[in-house]
Amino acid sequence: MEHSKFNPYSVFILTFIFYLGLDLGTKGMINSSAFENKVLIEGLLEFKKTANTGIAFSIDFPKEIIIGVSILIIVALLYFGFEYFNVKKNFLNQFLFGIIIGGASGNLVERITEGAVTDFIAVSSFPVFNIADIGITVGLLILFLRSYKTIN
Repeated sequence: MEHSKFNPYSVFILTFIFYLGLDLGTKGMINSSAFENKVLIEGLLEFKKTANTGIAFSIDFPKEIIIGVSILIIVALLYFGFEYFNVKKNFLNQFLFGIIIGGASGNLVERITEGAVTDFIAVSSFPVFNIADIGITVGLLILFLRSYKTIN
């Protein structure tokens, strides 16, 4: 039997690194002194810098609790992802977990280093969000739909 030279988790690792970098990079650009809020489509889409000290939808909790819960969620996602979602042998699941964990880690890193998460994408009256939030939401939604399809 021939052994592959590649790590069986390569897609997950590369996606995680890319998405973490994309998230932290965009937040760094938004936090630069050159950034100014910008309306792209009046009443629909704008880049608007906000600092979210809470969790989803800006719900406030003490910073220590948010950080502790965030770490627990990331660990639980990794465990369930690798234990129950066959991540090792499934390209799409590796990709999805890469963007989910990359996004969650980006928010966690910024929360620890800056004390808040930078949100900057404002769509209509929806709460302001960031690249990490997109990865987490889209990744979990597709995983849910894929597992629902598998169950039924």
